[in-house]
Amino acid sequence: MRRDFVVVMMPEEGDERFAILWRDRLPLEQFARSRTIEDVREAFRRCLASAIPLTEAGMRGQLGQMGLPDDDIDDQIDRARSMQSGFRDASAQGDIVWESPTQIGYRNGNGQKLIRKTGRPGTLPFQRVFAMKCGTCGHEYGVNGSEAHNRRCPACQDGPPGLPLE
Repeated sequence: MRRDFVVVMMPEEGDERFAILWRDRLPLEQFARSRTIEDVREAFRRCLASAIPLTEAGMRGQLGQMGLPDDDIDDQIDRARSMQSGFRDASAQGDIVWESPTQIGYRNGNGQKLIRKTGRPGTLPFQRVFAMKCGTCGHEYGVNGSEAHNRRCPACQDGPPGLPLE
């Protein structure tokens, strides 16, 4: 899966809209310098304001033109939806609310258990790498915290490759 961009859902009311955020264009230094969660929210809101919103069909078409196979397109759309559950538009003024992170011990519907948080930064904005363990084969692998709820094991469930744990 490509790591040079991330697909996000736009935090707007109404129909779903998706956008591509290119990693090399994200103002990561603004996020790092932010003193409060309000500063982070404002920086992220500015980043989203410059993105071009697309319907799901439009986003699928855009990703297809970029050469992504259908499975990767599905993963990008699913990831965007899961990220949306981690932050949502809280009011008409566009406040973004980050919900509490996944708890250690959480087990998703695919039998994958969240076993520990690492000190590594994730590959998505505002994410850390968490270690997951497969309940079927015992394989341990890293994931962005926002992906824990729907991950499949890369060893026995044909899930995407895990992130490095060390």
